[in-house]
Amino acid sequence: MRLRVGAAAVCAALALAGCGAPASSAASPFTDLGSLAAAVRQSLGKTGTVRLIMSSKSGKGSADVEVGLLYNGPHTAVDLRLSNDSEVRMAGETLFFKPPSAQSDSARRWIRFFPLAADMYSKAFWTLAKQTAEQTDPLRTVDQLVQAGELTGSEQIELDGRKLTHYRVQLDFERVSNHLIGFIADESQYRIRTRLAGKGVRIPLDLWLDDYQRPVKVVLDQRPMARFDPDETGSVLTVQYRRWGTPVDVAAPAADLVDDMGG
Repeated sequence: MRLRVGAAAVCAALALAGCGAPASSAASPFTDLGSLAAAVRQSLGKTGTVRLIMSSKSGKGSADVEVGLLYNGPHTAVDLRLSNDSEVRMAGETLFFKPPSAQSDSARRWIRFFPLAADMYSKAFWTLAKQTAEQTDPLRTVDQLVQAGELTGSEQIELDGRKLTHYRVQLDFERVSNHLIGFIADESQYRIRTRLAGKGVRIPLDLWLDDYQRPVKVVLDQRPMARFDPDETGSVLTVQYRRWGTPVDVAAPAADLVDDMGG
């Protein structure tokens, strides 16, 4: 799965921040990131769900993922559905994976992974799931945006027939790197951090909010990273938020459809 899940988490957490929003307001755009983050915080609810579509494009190809997120206090549940019809469900200490549709029906049974298993597949899936769950905490992400970002512009526009506010932000790579590359192998993290250290790399982020201060669209451009790391092609992540409040089912599959790995 080449999609930058860490980068996507930055956007996904912003989506969750719109849950439980108050009445809409046609106020002027915010002029600083602190005020913007405060407004997003104010719109937080204790319980919220959202579905979104993430598309990542780079020199190595593209990937599309449909995500269902359920956030309830300290608990996050995630349902990832890829374009090849594979699926990952994670809720609490339970993780299930459904193989791609290209496999035979008999091979498409759900696989359950145990968090303490030592095999490489269990470790890989749990690393992905834990990073996604941890980094979709909206309060944590809003704090990181304030600490690592600079609001460079804003405007009120119309997008797909909706009146939105467009914000342009520059993120300091070194301060937000855990969100961007925190999920990949340690050796790759070390290489990227070493090559980009002290280069002042800024990652552009474009954010469109509705009148409820809920994200409608986010574009995160990671291509500036590639200027200093020839092993990186750079990618552009686009996230579109849909169906606020739609129930997100992260229930365990039927027991007779599940095989265990790493138990």
